[in-house]
Amino acid sequence: MYTATVTNSSGTTLSLSQNENNYQVIEITGLSSTGAAVNITALAGVPGGIFNSAHINTRNIVINLALNGNIEENRINLYNMFPEGEKVRFDYSNDTIGEVYINGYIERMECAQFVQKEVAQISIICDYPYFQSAYGVTVPAAASITFNNQSNVASGAIFRVPVLQDTNVIQINDENENFMRFGAYWAAGYYRAGNNIIIDSRQGHKSAILYRSGQQTENIIKQIQPGSTFLNIVPGSNTISVSNAENYQVAVQYFKTFRGV
Repeated sequence: MYTATVTNSSGTTLSLSQNENNYQVIEITGLSSTGAAVNITALAGVPGGIFNSAHINTRNIVINLALNGNIEENRINLYNMFPEGEKVRFDYSNDTIGEVYINGYIERMECAQFVQKEVAQISIICDYPYFQSAYGVTVPAAASITFNNQSNVASGAIFRVPVLQDTNVIQINDENENFMRFGAYWAAGYYRAGNNIIIDSRQGHKSAILYRSGQQTENIIKQIQPGSTFLNIVPGSNTISVSNAENYQVAVQYFKTFRGV
């Protein structure tokens, strides 16, 4: 059992399930893994070749709908609903994976009018190819936190850092010796007790915002130190810790991420 909806840039939502009086889903493609473009260089006289790089492809979701009810009115509604080039959100759920979504852009909306049963085809190109859970998972703040991520692909997360004592360095680590370090060495105690820092490492959202008295004061991304990397949450077990537990802690909010549904 599945449910699916599409919401356009104006906030209008079209249900693709339990809406057979107007639109009956014939097929939705592009829900499985997108595959990768693998670049291999051939070498003369050598079997096979040498691997150079691999790139995960964009996702192309194609929705085929049979038009019911007032055919002409419903076709015009689809033109209004899916203008080419506009951003849309595709929400999907089933009993196993729960509620997930993906953002994309309308490539085209076509209708085959001169047929016995009129059919519409909507093509959506998703620049970020992975589905994400509609609701985040939050791990409460501590000096070190361990949790199990039920995703099947690594992704960024939101790291919330409550400052306990004045400090001028913030460092968050994972179990693989990767870290994010922010430093304001010109001012002792620049990050003050009671401040909060929110670091977002998700693709397309990267930022590091300092809050004082609950108010956003500045983006401290310019204070990131050499050797740092925006940490990802990997499938399975994760351990995230801070380098100075007396001065600050870390909480993590992540969204389960899937190659396909």
